[in-house]
Amino acid sequence: MGSFLEDYDVYDLSVTVKHDSPAFPIGLQDVRIEHDVRRAKYGATADKILMSCHAGTHIDGPWHFCPRHQSKLIHEIRLDGGRLIGEGVVVDISGMCGDYDIYGKEEILSAGVEVRKGDILIIHTGYHRYQEDQPECDEIKYFYRHPGPNQDFAEWCLEMEFNYLGIDGGSQDHPLNTGLQGRRPSEDLAFCKKHGVDSVTDIFPRSNWQLMHSNLFPVGMIHVENVGGEISKVLNKRCIIACFPLKLAAESAPCRLAAFVKKE
Repeated sequence: MGSFLEDYDVYDLSVTVKHDSPAFPIGLQDVRIEHDVRRAKYGATADKILMSCHAGTHIDGPWHFCPRHQSKLIHEIRLDGGRLIGEGVVVDISGMCGDYDIYGKEEILSAGVEVRKGDILIIHTGYHRYQEDQPECDEIKYFYRHPGPNQDFAEWCLEMEFNYLGIDGGSQDHPLNTGLQGRRPSEDLAFCKKHGVDSVTDIFPRSNWQLMHSNLFPVGMIHVENVGGEISKVLNKRCIIACFPLKLAAESAPCRLAAFVKKE
């Protein structure tokens, strides 16, 4: 009997976490990787890490936005039963959107790949190329300007009963529908100019604050943020998607995200 992996090509969709890799920029702990002991003194090297659960590729768990009594911590989400490993699709919308843009289900459905009810849906905006581990690294562009969804998209996700979502951006929400709104007034102004409005809240009212978190987490539809790595190799492909978070008793956790594509 052959190995399961003999029938699949495996792609790593995770960013490389390095010393000083940024967490979501609202005051969370950036990554610190230091030698705890050094080989020259102790005959071995051992590192220690200090970081937010929202740095690097990570999965936001239910407790991130829901009351504890209604939520599972990351260590309580099982690997079996198809919760973190299952059929899905990587959808490329990078040619349909740019800085500050807003996307909906129309962009997903016009990408040219089948999207099924219950899928794991990974969205490629192309903004992973601005991540910290990439040659075109640009923290402002990556965190503040990547495209994000509208209310109709969130409602469509509920209709589609997606297993979970993923995005090659700093947030599954539009960045200016998060705590980044107002932090850099020039970004708010550029958003308003592009969309022809007076205020960001004209498009993202407080009633829809972080809608991909607040509207979807209560029904268990969570997501992976800062997807990257080899994502460009699996665009518009159906595949087996697997998320392996650290088994932390925490609201969210760093994870390794992989795509298994059936060999032709």
